[in-house]
Amino acid sequence: MSVLKDHPAEEDTVTLSWRNLSVYAMDRGRRNICKQLINNGGSISVKGAAKPGDLTAIIGASGAGKSSLMAALAFRAGSEFLIHGDIRVNGMPVDSSYMMQNSGYMHQEDIFVAAMTVIEHLWFMARMKLNGNMRVLDIGRKIDDLLKDVGLTSRRDVRIGSGIDDKVLSGGERKRLSFATELLTDPKILFLDEPTTGQDSHSANCLIAQLKSFAAKGRTVLCTIHQPSSVIFSSFDRIILIAEGRVAFAGRIDQAVEFFASQGYECPRKYNPADFLVAIVATGSKNENGEEVARKICDVFSTSKICNEIDRVLEKQIESVCVSNSPFPAVRLTFLRIVGT
Repeated sequence: MSVLKDHPAEEDTVTLSWRNLSVYAMDRGRRNICKQLINNGGSISVKGAAKPGDLTAIIGASGAGKSSLMAALAFRAGSEFLIHGDIRVNGMPVDSSYMMQNSGYMHQEDIFVAAMTVIEHLWFMARMKLNGNMRVLDIGRKIDDLLKDVGLTSRRDVRIGSGIDDKVLSGGERKRLSFATELLTDPKILFLDEPTTGQDSHSANCLIAQLKSFAAKGRTVLCTIHQPSSVIFSSFDRIILIAEGRVAFAGRIDQAVEFFASQGYECPRKYNPADFLVAIVATGSKNENGEEVARKICDVFSTSKICNEIDRVLEKQIESVCVSNSPFPAVRLTFLRIVGT
């Protein structure tokens, strides 16, 4: 029996939405803003939505702002960043406390105690994450089901290790263990930072298939991904393409290809759409008129029909609740002096 609910109650499913989002890097003393990472120099709102049941990928070139965007949405950006914007769940403004209680966050770098075995790690994390009133028998069943879900049942007594010797978990198995760790609490929202980086194609495909299965059970899954294969890319329901801290596209993959074709950038046959889209909006590239392609694409998308659909989702979410009754304050930014001005 899977540990995950096949059909969660409607109140357990969430739509994550955001608008007017900006992320700033601060200096060490948090006195000044050093750099704007999201909505870099743009007056157009950075907005979007991730729905339950969808596996959504944030893609873009290195340094485009993928991880900064996701960390901001998950309220895991750290004290060195300043966030301004409106982040909501089912139309209600949320804060870091809500996200910590209702979301999981899988970091790019695995964090383990090398001397522990797989089962020891999961028991330790279960004691840290789960309700203290949960029976030991129920915790054991949950862990057994998770091991089965991620294909690690036969590796339960294997030491995690640090990769120095052979009698440890492989890189792909470590990622699956990280995934299982985040599933202990059955989070409503799951964030993953480049989960396939450093894995072989088989391990990466297996992990994405597991993420797809988790999302299909009514969960909201959002992950950054770097240079996905065409097979992995086609597994995503929706993508968010980031270019220079702005949104160049947000929607289905087929819509992305059509949108770029309408702007004169047609993806060649048998070409990985992910590589094509990222290359088009690469930093510094210009069109025949000397215009910066990334800026041009972002500007056009912001007024497109697809982007207007995002506005309708946001409006519908907000209209469905009485914001004044929300116990969560909206995220606000106190502007500070920018270095060099």
